[in-house]
This record gives sequence, C-alpha cells and structure tokens, in this order.
Amino acid sequence: MKNNTHGTTWRISRAPVAGVLAALLLAGGNSASASGNGVFVSGNSTFSDCGLEGSDLALAMSGDLEGCLSVFVQGYSCQELGDFDLYRERGQEVFVGTFRGQQGRFRTTYTVEGAYAKGFCQSFDFSVQLAGGCSHKVRGRSGVFREAEGLLTFLDVVANVTGDPVTGAFTPGTGANNFLYYGHILLDGEN
Repeated sequence: MKNNTHGTTWRISRAPVAGVLAALLLAGGNSASASGNGVFVSGNSTFSDCGLEGSDLALAMSGDLEGCLSVFVQGYSCQELGDFDLYRERGQEVFVGTFRGQQGRFRTTYTVEGAYAKGFCQSFDFSVQLAGGCSHKVRGRSGVFREAEGLLTFLDVVANVTGDPVTGAFTPGTGANNFLYYGHILLDGEN
C-alpha cells in the first residue's frame, strides 16, 4: 500500500512513547475510556501494508484486537515551539478483524499529538520523533462490534530518545516503530 500523505518516511516513523509528554497529552482521554461497563482491550500495533484501498497508512494490530486498522488522514498542523515542534493530526480509521475469535468491524475518529525535534515542521522527517500518542473514539459497525462504542488510546514507542534531566537538552529517537493500545469498548447489549 502506498502512503499517500507524507511519503515513505511517514510509514517508517509515524507520530501516532512512554514518557511524561505522552502521559500529559493523553490524560484527558483516559477518564472517558474508564467510564461505563465494557471490555478492556490492549495490545500492540505496527506499520503494515494491510490497509483498505485509499487509506494513507495502516497498522497490523495484535493482542485483544487482531486485524488491520486502515488510517485516513483528514488534516494536520505543525507548530514550532521553544525547544521542539508539535504535530497534530485528525482523521478517521476502519478496523477489520477479530475480538476473542469473533469477526467484526468498527470505525474511529482520531486525534494525534506528537513532539518532534526542532525543525520538523520544515522537513516532516518523522524519524526525529520525541514522544506522542493518540485517542480514537470507536463506533461499531458490524459483527462483534455492531453498535459498539468506546475509546482507545495509542502510545508511540520511540527508540533511542535521550535527554539530560538537568539541562533539558535532548536528542530525538529513530521514529516510532510500535504503537501500544489500550481502552474500553462497550459491546452491543452491554449496560
């Protein structure tokens, strides 16, 4: 699958890391995912060519959700801040796969926030990622996910980021290569 949005570098190191910035960026989404009944899901995802026709990129998901998450980018912005650049993105996704052996499909609307080394907004070199994560609002479509609702949070795992806690100086990593996910999904018929 060709990456239509950001070139080949995007696929290798997309914004959607464990760290203080990621925790702060995602704190608002955590309380929403914990409300109500439902099933807790978690696992890992990695870049893949499994996406639906027309998708900008895709993630192969493993863990509680097994299948493919096709990503359709709708817009993004980049802001130069004091010591780093802040990338924001929004869009929609389609998951096709299984939960506990049962086939299903759901859609999401998502928002991404990622911190990158200074100069990223000019280069869009996604390999200079420092931290990031995203929130995904789930809306069920078919099968086990028919009429499901929920919230998934993804954390970008960025290799080789280093920083000095005294001076605050840091060097970027080699881009995100895994995207850990967790959240709650209220399946059809649950209260």
